[in-house]
Amino acid sequence: MFRLGICLLFCFIATNDAAKCTKEENLIPSESDSQLLTIIVCRHVTSDMLLEFDYEAKPHRQELWIKSSTIHKLKPNSFSKFSGISDLHLSKIGLKEIEDGAFNGLLKLENLVLSGNKLTTLPKGAFDSLTTLNNLDLSNNQIGAIEDDSFSGLSNLTILDLRGNKIKSLDKNLFEDLKMLEILWVSDNPLTTLPDGEFPQLRKIVVDNTHVKEMNVNFTKSPLDFFQLTDSQLEEFDCANVPSLTTLELNNNKIKVVHHWEKLDCDRVSLHHNKITSFDISPNVIQLHLRNNHIRSIGNTPSGHGKKLELLDLARNKISEITSESFLELTQLKFLVLQHNQITVLHKDVFRDLPNLITLDLSYNKIRTVEANPFNGLKRLNTLRVSGNRVRKDDFRKYVNNTRIW
Repeated sequence: MFRLGICLLFCFIATNDAAKCTKEENLIPSESDSQLLTIIVCRHVTSDMLLEFDYEAKPHRQELWIKSSTIHKLKPNSFSKFSGISDLHLSKIGLKEIEDGAFNGLLKLENLVLSGNKLTTLPKGAFDSLTTLNNLDLSNNQIGAIEDDSFSGLSNLTILDLRGNKIKSLDKNLFEDLKMLEILWVSDNPLTTLPDGEFPQLRKIVVDNTHVKEMNVNFTKSPLDFFQLTDSQLEEFDCANVPSLTTLELNNNKIKVVHHWEKLDCDRVSLHHNKITSFDISPNVIQLHLRNNHIRSIGNTPSGHGKKLELLDLARNKISEITSESFLELTQLKFLVLQHNQITVLHKDVFRDLPNLITLDLSYNKIRTVEANPFNGLKRLNTLRVSGNRVRKDDFRKYVNNTRIW
């Protein structure tokens, strides 16, 4: 394994007429030049001073970090001296404006970080010379308006971070050139609709803490793997609008209705802290999290549904009764969480169709009656939680062997 060689150049440029630059080099030998990394750190600089820096291109990777500086405006060709750098970090420098051509000459740039600044708009063609860029971080600015051609030329961009701005809408034309985009972050914006457009490579989208009320976009043509829309105002969700996923996160919304449960092809589904009153289990879901909803009963599972389900979390709902028919078809279920509901009776053989169940949480219900052996068939049960009910733990011990009771 090659060791990573790091060359650090710390550049302190005074702001008086006798500006000087001192350098400190610390080079760790490496067996291959391709493993070397040069980090150039400039402090207390202006954009004009950067043009005076004596930069030498290297055959290995180089990064430029601007720190402890105040640069309100990036002028044309601000970084023309740094043609060989792959990473440019411009966080928290008070940046308010990017002029056309500011990034000209950065022929190898892959990562551009502009987070924590004071940008309010993105002009047309602001990044059109950055054809090699992979990652663009614009998070935590004050961006409210993005012009249609702001991202033109970014044909190789794979990650776009727009979190923590003041964006209310994202026109579909914004993304026309972003054919390689894989990850899109747009959380913490006053968005009212989801970003629209064709995303042929999009794998992950995160939309948290917004004003989105409806699922207005169909992502079935994208190879989406991770979809997260939490802490927003979503009132209903149609599973037909998303393709096969690994993870679907819709927590802390106002969802009352979920359409087409049966079309949901997803490993992990989380819908906790919503207003859902009923649910179905699709054939391919492995984990289903529905705690803190308004569910009052568990309906019969249709044939073939729930055949892969391993975890079902229904804590903090309003379920008052469970029967043996509540868990039909769930033969692979390992973890069942029913804590903080209103269950009063455990009927005989109620869990008989759950042969692989390992953990059962019935704590903090209103259980006062335990009929003859409700745990019949639970051959692998390892942990049973029953505290906070109206019967003693000892009343359960005669029905379960080699099981921890809490």
